[in-house]
Amino acid sequence: MKVLGLFGDILVEGMRLREKRIEVVAGNIANASTPNFVPFELSFEKEFQRAVFELQDEIELKVTSKRHIREPEETAIRELSKKVNPKPKYRAPIGMDRNLVDLEEEYGIMVKDSLIYRTLSQFFAKEAYLNKYVLDEAGKV
Repeated sequence: MKVLGLFGDILVEGMRLREKRIEVVAGNIANASTPNFVPFELSFEKEFQRAVFELQDEIELKVTSKRHIREPEETAIRELSKKVNPKPKYRAPIGMDRNLVDLEEEYGIMVKDSLIYRTLSQFFAKEAYLNKYVLDEAGKV
């Protein structure tokens, strides 16, 4: 039984994608002093947005009972993080070693994605707690 359903799928994939981008940025930062290093970027916003919008078409609002709405078995959002891959980020070299890493930009991406990831994980934990509370209380009746 999935507690959060499609909403949970969206939340989990968003977290996976942020985590994957944080790993890519960490690799860029680690190689900031490597001569001729070409950094990578992970852009997933367009694919993520498209997958979320496709959910609207996939959800059948057929009521199977007065309390149930059927959701699709497979959605475009599930496993999206496995389909999106890092790509080289080409630009003018920053220093004498022809390294292309812009540390300020990489740190900015890292901070932004870390904050979003942390916010999503806190939200997920709160939703899980609330669902557990409801189930526990229902068991007392």
